[in-house]
Amino acid sequence: MVESNIGSSFDSFLKEESVLEGATEVAIERVVDWLGTEALEDSGLDG
Repeated sequence: MVESNIGSSFDSFLKEESVLEGATEVAIERVVDWLGTEALEDSGLDG
């Protein structure tokens, strides 16, 4: 079964609302923070 997208993508919506860049920055910051936390936990240095 082939699914087709109806309407615009979420990225297009964010761009239209002029918040795509800000949302992307926040998402990247959260991923980097999460990766750092995971690395600390894996190394046993998380306290």
